[in-house]
Amino acid sequence: MDADHHAYSILNDPRATAGTRVTLALPGQTPVEEAADVLDEVFRTQPGLSVIAVRVGADTAAVTSRARVRALRAPQRDPGAGDGATLPGESHRYRLLRLRCAVCGAEELHLHLDPDAPPSCPHGHGALVRTP
Repeated sequence: MDADHHAYSILNDPRATAGTRVTLALPGQTPVEEAADVLDEVFRTQPGLSVIAVRVGADTAAVTSRARVRALRAPQRDPGAGDGATLPGESHRYRLLRLRCAVCGAEELHLHLDPDAPPSCPHGHGALVRTP
């Protein structure tokens, strides 16, 4: 893991298992704050998901959990803070693309897909297929 990915260590949950079947794949220059935003939305919209691996570029940068992200994203309240409300609905900054291996069920979530380098199963089963 290079120095750019060191900031992602804050997302690591030592109780999370490295054998998770779902991976969030982010571009190599994604700031950890943006990754936390994406993770927060993933966990909010997918209630059955509790652990996720985070890959930044080609490196696995963290394995995190719903509980860890929730703890990190908890509002830090001070006398000048607002009410902490967020607008309902989907993010207008990005849309997650969900891909799955038809053989083993491994899943990846991407912010974008490179048509010249389509994602493939981490277990060697071929190309991942987009799912709704």
